[in-house]
Amino acid sequence: MKLVLLATVTAAALQMASCQSTGTDKSANGQAPAATATEVASPAPAARAGVQHVDPATFAELMKQPNTVVLDVRTPAEIAARKIEGSVEMDISRPDFAERVAGLDKTKTYLVYCRSGSRSRNACQYMANQGFEKLYNLDQGINSWPQ
Repeated sequence: MKLVLLATVTAAALQMASCQSTGTDKSANGQAPAATATEVASPAPAARAGVQHVDPATFAELMKQPNTVVLDVRTPAEIAARKIEGSVEMDISRPDFAERVAGLDKTKTYLVYCRSGSRSRNACQYMANQGFEKLYNLDQGINSWPQ
């Protein structure tokens, strides 16, 4: 179990690293990236059904709802430059990410974001596989968030 969890988090971190090095979530031909190890290893498509990708306006409206937590899964350096006020910092690349997710209340709604939407998508998929049902990914990440 721990090995599978480590592989999932490692795959997410690798996806994050490739996203940071290119500065985009698209391949050279402009297409979305191929499925990551996290996506391929996902045991049940139904688990991912709880993940919704939303635009900034919808994300902002959801932030007003009760029992909602905003998660920033970027690195501390990225967060220092800019963050959405009130968000909880949970760097997906840290080794304790899975442990921190395990400590979250699965009955709450989670709004997740990163720089461009890739890492937060991976975080949402991981959380869905762990039994979280109310997950929203900020499409295009904080790059799409109004200044």
